Amino acid sequence: MTHDRPQTREPRDARLLTIEDVCRKLGRSRASVHRDVAAGLLPRPIKIGSSSRWIDTEIDGVIELARLQRDGEAER
Repeated sequence: MTHDRPQTREPRDARLLTIEDVCRKLGRSRASVHRDVAAGLLPRPIKIGSSSRWIDTEIDGVIELARLQRDGEAER
């Protein structure tokens, strides 16, 4: 799976999500999110100091790509 995901907003409007936000949004545990990042299924977080944050538009893109794949609309 590549990281060519649709984005829902301009990058400058993007918000940063904590691991808890990502877990809540995806309905996944912290360990599952980290495994999915390692497997390339989720984008890597950005580092701000010692904190890890995900760009919300990238996570939204993952959700949209999953919807497209479910509906048979994604490029293969």
